Amino acid sequence: MKGGFDYGRWYLQPIGSVPFGTPVPANTDIFPAVTVAGVAYPGIPIFETGILRVIVAVNPGVVFNLNLTRGFPAAPVAIVQSYNAGAALVANCLYLFDVPVQAGDVVNWQFGAITTINILDAYVTIMMGP
Repeated sequence: MKGGFDYGRWYLQPIGSVPFGTPVPANTDIFPAVTVAGVAYPGIPIFETGILRVIVAVNPGVVFNLNLTRGFPAAPVAIVQSYNAGAALVANCLYLFDVPVQAGDVVNWQFGAITTINILDAYVTIMMGP
């Protein structure tokens, strides 16, 4: 590519989706545990390093958290981290958040109070070779 950069190809891998109108309790993981090849994961396992993208809208507005487990399964450390600087999402507004993830991470999401999901779609963007 003359005069530019070849960044290769990006692959968008869907990893989770919640149907419109799904009620969710406070401080509870959205996705259940998953078993892959005999290994039980406490959420959605990440098999390739990339960018985790989540698109979310809820009603009423509440605090939205990422439950990230790093180092699974050897020495797992779970960390709950808030999106949006810890402030509640505005009801019925669409948000998009990106977070880098590593192969071996396990992800899940929680809401700080009872709410209803309008949309929650999650993807991992993975860089493919040129």
